[in-house]
Formats: sequence, structure tokens, C-alpha cells
Amino acid sequence: MLTALMMTVVLAAPQTDLRPDLGWMSGYWLSCDGGREVAETWSVPRLNLMAGTSITVRDGRVGWELSRIAPTGPETDA
Repeated sequence: MLTALMMTVVLAAPQTDLRPDLGWMSGYWLSCDGGREVAETWSVPRLNLMAGTSITVRDGRVGWELSRIAPTGPETDA
């Protein structure tokens, strides 16, 4: 009986959101250092997903990257 009561208390406890708040990352970021220019643009978090683009210019060459930040694991719908 005590075990059942303890399980009820544990299951009824509010769930803690362990995902980090990455909203501070959204927007435009620019770094110009050592002859290299890196420009990144990040979306605001929506439904636990952020999307970003990056363009790097160095020595007359251009590189680009598409990235996403999304939760993984058993509780991705939280």
C-alpha cells in the first residue's frame, strides 16, 4: 500500500522541462576574425525546432551549411 501511495505521488508530480532555452540564439550573428567571415542566421524556436544557415568566406572561397537543433530521445514530444 505504501508503495502504491509513493508511486501516485511520483506520477502526479509536475514534469520538469530539461530542454535548454535556446531562444537567445535566434537572429543574425557575424564573426570577422583572422581573414575569415562567418555569418549565421537562426530561427526562433518553434515546436522544439530551430533551423539555421551559415555562410563562411575565406581566401576568396565560400562555404555554406544548413543546421537544425531538435530534441532526440524518448521524450521528444514534450
